[in-house]
Amino acid sequence: MTLGGWLAPRLAAACSCIPEPNKYEPQVIRAEADLAHAVFEGKVRSVTEQGEERVAVLDVRRFWRGEPGARVEVRTALHGAACGVGFIPRVTYLVFAHNNDAGQLTAYSCSYNTPLREAGRVVQALGPGERPPRIEGRGCTLAAEPGAPLALLLLLGRRRRTRQPGAGKH
Repeated sequence: MTLGGWLAPRLAAACSCIPEPNKYEPQVIRAEADLAHAVFEGKVRSVTEQGEERVAVLDVRRFWRGEPGARVEVRTALHGAACGVGFIPRVTYLVFAHNNDAGQLTAYSCSYNTPLREAGRVVQALGPGERPPRIEGRGCTLAAEPGAPLALLLLLGRRRRTRQPGAGKH
């Protein structure tokens, strides 16, 4: 081994999760959900890297704990060796998220954070879940945030007032 190789920084150890022999028992799954700040199913819209973190934006399809809203941002370690979740765009995940010290949602690979297609037993134990509130309209979906319906009405009203009489007629 050369001196340069000895001085090079390395990942000291891979992520090692404590084995849970009853991990897929319904009562264990529900207990883990009770400890999380948010448990939801979401499709990854985008993934970016910010320093040593991976930040995934997910469109929430249903939730079991918390009220994550229609779209959420979840942070995780950038590398699997640090227990990061390898979020992939356009893949739907089951997410058990916790708040970090800054109040941001975080996820780790040691929990049930996995692509939905691999989470059948976990979803079955959680039950049907709830859909996040949405407002459907003219080809778009808006999150039902406070004031969203009023903003939509004001925008539509403004659009109608700015049209000139006879505009668009030939």
